[in-house]
Amino acid sequence: MSDSNVGVYREYDALQVSYSKKLFAKKVSSNPVYVADTIDSYPVKKIPQVAFVGYSNVGKSSLLNTLLYGAPVPSFAKGVVSNAKMLKDPKFAPVSSIPGRTRHLFTFDLGGDLSLVDLPGYGEARVPNEMRNEWSLLVNKYLTRAHNLHRVLSLVDSRKGPVVEDFKLWDMLQEMEIPFQVILTKCEGLKPIELHMLYSKVIEILKGFSQAEHYVHATSARRNLGIQELRLSISHIVFSRLQRSYITEES
Repeated sequence: MSDSNVGVYREYDALQVSYSKKLFAKKVSSNPVYVADTIDSYPVKKIPQVAFVGYSNVGKSSLLNTLLYGAPVPSFAKGVVSNAKMLKDPKFAPVSSIPGRTRHLFTFDLGGDLSLVDLPGYGEARVPNEMRNEWSLLVNKYLTRAHNLHRVLSLVDSRKGPVVEDFKLWDMLQEMEIPFQVILTKCEGLKPIELHMLYSKVIEILKGFSQAEHYVHATSARRNLGIQELRLSISHIVFSRLQRSYITEES
């Protein structure tokens, strides 16, 4: 990765913007929920996957739901009070104020074109060691089996900046040669100068990781900030794949 490219925003043309809108307008299909004991039965996906992971309470589920439905908690989800019912047919990412509550792997498919994967959060000190070990096993097994994983989105709470566990994740992804991109969450609470300083700090850190994507997204699920830009970035993965397939068929 060239240092001069770090932090450079990718330009998208009208066709790519149109495709992004169509992709995220597709019906969301739910899939079976996986835990550490069942991840070995996880099927090999034929469509591109993008995985979301971050420290507990980083705002991962809210961001996922906003990308898929335009709101941190979809309107249809507000009546779902049963955790068992939600796990049986997961149409949305579960949002909880309790750190470390979610220890499942959720996948959401967009029209058979793209699969978004919600990995359990990490790093919560109040969680028993046994549960933390289960999370670690689940995430590691997924990363090993997900042969169509195109990118991991590493979510970082903008109010705290990167923590030790984030660096451990980046080191692991670097070692496994898995491309990743840093997404700053909850940016509505920062002043412009604070966000700029954090952005510059993260960009400088990422220069040391060849697997890191060149651009860092700043988002707010609550204010719907940076969501369209992130959708474009994610949909570009599928768009580029389709372009390559078309060129191959034409040649």
